[in-house]
Amino acid sequence: MKTIRIDCKDSYDVIISNDILANLETYIRRVYKGKKAFIITDNEVFSLHIDSLLSQFKEIDARVITIKSGEETKNIDTVLDIINKLMDYKVEKTDLLISFGGGVITDITGFVASILFRGMNYINIPTTLLADVDASVGGKCGVDYKNIKNVIGTFKEPLMVLIDPKFLLTLKKDELKNGFGEVVKHALINDNGLLENLNNGTFQVEDIIYLNILTKYRFIKDDLYDNNERMMLNFGHTFGHVIELKHHVKHGVAVLSGILCALDLGINLKVTDISLKNQVLDIYKKLNLDYLEVNYKDYLELIKTDKKNRDGSLNFILLTDLYKPIIYKVMGDELWTL
Repeated sequence: MKTIRIDCKDSYDVIISNDILANLETYIRRVYKGKKAFIITDNEVFSLHIDSLLSQFKEIDARVITIKSGEETKNIDTVLDIINKLMDYKVEKTDLLISFGGGVITDITGFVASILFRGMNYINIPTTLLADVDASVGGKCGVDYKNIKNVIGTFKEPLMVLIDPKFLLTLKKDELKNGFGEVVKHALINDNGLLENLNNGTFQVEDIIYLNILTKYRFIKDDLYDNNERMMLNFGHTFGHVIELKHHVKHGVAVLSGILCALDLGINLKVTDISLKNQVLDIYKKLNLDYLEVNYKDYLELIKTDKKNRDGSLNFILLTDLYKPIIYKVMGDELWTL
C-alpha cells in the first residue's frame, strides 16, 4: 500500500492498494461518519463491478445512479439528470457522493458535489488508468459545452481518493493504453524516475500510478487554481483537447497527438530541439501507443477558445528540454505567424 498526502486548500489522502475493495467501508469511515452515500457510475462500470462494490457496504446505505459511458455524456444535461435523481432520493447536504468510474465520472461527480447545496463531500474511486493518474487528483471538475472541452467547471477537492490497481485488470486494451497519454505527459515534464520506468519496461502498475500522482502533486500544491505552475500539466492538452473533439478519439490518443503538436511548435519557434521529438516517438513505439500524425497549424483557429487563454494571449506549454516545460505566450494577432 502507498499513501500520498495532498496538502492543498483542503487536504486529503490518496491511497493506492490492492485491497481497497475488500476494505472499502473501513477506508470511507476514516473521513465520513454519516449514514447515506450515493454512488455515481456509468453503465459499463456498473455491469463489471457494482455488485462487488455494494457488497462492502454494511453500515452505510448506498444507492447507485448510473449514466451512459463516454465523453459525449459529459455535459450539463447529465449533471442536471443526476441532480434530479439525487433530489428524488431525498439527498441531503451531509450525505456522501462517490464517483466510481473513469475520468468522465470523476469530473461529473466532482462538479455535482461542488454545486449541489453549494457543496457536498465526495470520494473518488477511479477504475481506469486515466482516472488513476490524472482525473481523480487535483480537484478540477467540469463538463464540455458547445464543443469546448471542460469549459464549464469548478474546483472541488475530494475527501479521499481510493485507487485499487486490480480494477485495471478488467479494462480493454485500448482503454488501458488511453491512460498512457497522461502517463507520458507526466514523464516528460518532471524528473522523478517515471520516464526511466517507462523506458526500461519493467515497471509495476502501482509504482507508475504512485509516480504520476507525485508529479501531479508537485505542480498543483502551490497553484491549485491553475494560474501559473499548474499550467505545466496542460502540456499536450492545448492541441489535444481540440484534436479529441474534432476527431472523436480517446483522450489519451489526443494528448499523445497534442504532445507532438507542441513539440513541433517548439521546434518551429526554436524553443525545442528536434532530437526531443525523436526521443518521444521512441517512447510511443516502445509502449505501442496510438496517436494521430497531424499538423499543429490545422488547429490554431480552434484553440482560440481554449480556457487557458487570458488577456488576449494564447498560452502554450512547450518543452525546452526533458523535464523543463515553459509557458509560451502568444498574442492572438500573432497566432498566424507560428
